[in-house]
Amino acid sequence: MRFLSSIFFILGLASVHAYAFETDQFTLPPEPLKDVGTELNQLVLTAVNQAIAEANTKQDFSETDLADRVHHHLCSNITLCEPEAWAAQTTNFKPALWESIHKGVFAPIPFAFLFDSPTINVFGVYLGTDKIGHFFAQGYGYYETFMKAIGNGLSEEAAIRKTVQEGINEERSYFGYWPAGTYSNADLAADYAGFKFYLNLTRTVRMGEVWMVPAIVEKENNSLKLSGDVNAETLLNAFMDERFNEALNPSMHIFSRAKLRKAVRARCARWIQEFQMSRESVEAKIKELSTWHGEDYGYHLDPSYAITLATECYSNP
Repeated sequence: MRFLSSIFFILGLASVHAYAFETDQFTLPPEPLKDVGTELNQLVLTAVNQAIAEANTKQDFSETDLADRVHHHLCSNITLCEPEAWAAQTTNFKPALWESIHKGVFAPIPFAFLFDSPTINVFGVYLGTDKIGHFFAQGYGYYETFMKAIGNGLSEEAAIRKTVQEGINEERSYFGYWPAGTYSNADLAADYAGFKFYLNLTRTVRMGEVWMVPAIVEKENNSLKLSGDVNAETLLNAFMDERFNEALNPSMHIFSRAKLRKAVRARCARWIQEFQMSRESVEAKIKELSTWHGEDYGYHLDPSYAITLATECYSNP
């Protein structure tokens, strides 16, 4: 009975927070995908402008209120954030299950991989549409956890550690291990990037040691407005990142690793041919993506459970 209850619990969470459990970027599309980054920016910019207009009407300029309004306009549908739904309908690539790396792979929830999310191209980054949901839905959850921790007297550093740890706990349970037997570093990167986006609505945020992203919204003459450099060409550019790509930022897998290794190896020749990559360059990229520009986002890759382009496409040195 407890097992059945857990299954229904996971399915319920999945329906609320994510359209799909997993995605497959190891399987490359037959031809380059159209870049839909500007279209996504425009969709999100509309939500931000709506939130600004409401805040100005009510003369409520608190940063938490603005973030809540933006989130409401982006995720008013309890089962699926609007940008994720849009992404699943725009130009994308999704291999049939029997042509994906998940063919024959076991998942705790039966047939989970039938619901893999497709891949889209956002500013040159190939990512699963589920990452758009993680960015706007889980990212806002991170924001709420962080702001509550600050309100309870934690330092900003401690509040971020608490927020990231809660995300790790979720990935180790109902967003990762329980439904699909995976611990997705790319999911956690998208969660953390979404958190940064909601902070960036009213605050300058840091990307690494020197790169700063100015606040999206500013106050002038007792009203809010978009900052001068924000437009449909630039809004999300700093946040859509290679860390969202499951092939470049690989996951840990509990089940069916032999099948997954075989599937990835079958795709190596095309990866090497198209991207002229070496084992050293792949390993350097994986290491680069293991932090969010130097910040911990919950990355963990135990070699016993890791399946990467580096481990599968090259013989051991």
